[in-house]
Amino acid sequence: MKYFRFFLNAAVSVIIIALILQKINFAEVVGIVHHSKMPFFLLSLFIGALSIIINAFRWHILLKHLGYVHSVGSLSKISFIALFFNTYLPGGIAGDIARVAIFPKGNGQEMEKAQTGKVTASVITDRVVGMVGLMILALLGLAFSYKLLFGSKIFLIFAVMAVIIIFIFFILFSRRMQHFINDVVMPSFKLLSPLKSAVKDVSRALLAYRDNYLIFVQVISLSMSAHLCVVGYFFLLARSIGVSISFLKLLAFVPVIEFISALPISFGGVGVRETATIFMFSSEGINAPEAMSVSLLSFVVILLLGLVGGGFFACRNNKN
Repeated sequence: MKYFRFFLNAAVSVIIIALILQKINFAEVVGIVHHSKMPFFLLSLFIGALSIIINAFRWHILLKHLGYVHSVGSLSKISFIALFFNTYLPGGIAGDIARVAIFPKGNGQEMEKAQTGKVTASVITDRVVGMVGLMILALLGLAFSYKLLFGSKIFLIFAVMAVIIIFIFFILFSRRMQHFINDVVMPSFKLLSPLKSAVKDVSRALLAYRDNYLIFVQVISLSMSAHLCVVGYFFLLARSIGVSISFLKLLAFVPVIEFISALPISFGGVGVRETATIFMFSSEGINAPEAMSVSLLSFVVILLLGLVGGGFFACRNNKN
């Protein structure tokens, strides 16, 4: 099954890229990328790394509330490793699974079991507040670009993003929904019975966050800061190839690109990211080869940062 998912995601990426290449001259894209200015790219790489460290600090706060105190440095390494798995494996959740699996284990089977539930809850919450921060940032961008976005397909994407994020937030942090899942859904399906205890552990940890609104203020603010870094390196990459687009426009565009790229339908977001970038940038009169060049450069940034995580993972395995 996992191999089927791998080939399916890879096939989607190949098909989308093939369709894009039918409409643009790839040699022109290569030429644009080749003449990009290296200082801008290196600064983009640094800002991309900074966004991962900010996300690690966000995770640190979530874990601390559940009683697990680990340095931001060690969590940053785990976050880089998670990026490696997310980038080089299909599905979009490999990195989240890696974070739970790699997290330092407690002593004793019962303690380890309880810890797994809490760490899983922290990772789920971390992912959700990341999406909430992304949505708020997109709305701020929308405020500066409302004349362009209202009445367009782009605004429809914003609406879909908002509905999906609100729905997920409701499911995870509603007491009634959690009781429904634990008392009705889980007992109704015998195949899920082995997961019943784990689901309850995760539910309890999730509801622990629900009663502390200050934590959500802190982590959502950090989420917005991390996504601002992503907007920043998109801006620099665009400038590196001579594409002029305002930071405020990117404040609206990049969250949409990130949201669509995170959908688990392609391999590492390849193809989907390029299509979204071309579509969003076209509203500013930027041609497809230039938009695709920015997208490819952003993907190279992700690949290189993912390789840093791969290095951390290799060193970790050697120590073990």
